[in-house]
Amino acid sequence: MTDNNVDESSPWILYSLYKLESLVITNTGFSNASYDVFHNLTHLRSLNIAGCGLKKIKASLFKNLNLLTNLNLDNNELEMINNETFLGLSNLKKLSLQMNKISYIATSAFSMSPLLDTLQVSERQQFTYERFLFHTVHGKNSVRK
Repeated sequence: MTDNNVDESSPWILYSLYKLESLVITNTGFSNASYDVFHNLTHLRSLNIAGCGLKKIKASLFKNLNLLTNLNLDNNELEMINNETFLGLSNLKKLSLQMNKISYIATSAFSMSPLLDTLQVSERQQFTYERFLFHTVHGKNSVRK
């Protein structure tokens, strides 16, 4: 789904695609997605939601995506990453947050993703984070800018 206006997306748009393993939703009006739009996509391994104007990720948006290993949230307008942002992403290995407006990342933001080994943020991205943030990023503990 690219260059479409899917603002106010409902979970029914993707409901029948429950065997889907990869999904790309870029340059759309996806910023007001329903909190359960991905509810039925339990086989999803890769998700790209780049350039959609996301300012905030609703607490349970990813809750059923236990198999997801790659998440791209580049080129959005995210301002903060809370402890609940990545709730449910227990197999996440690669996370890209480049070209966002992130100014704060909570201490336990990545604690629900123990396999996370690559975190990509934009060069010159300046954000504050609580002490010991990166101690919760396991694996290679690499942060790429």
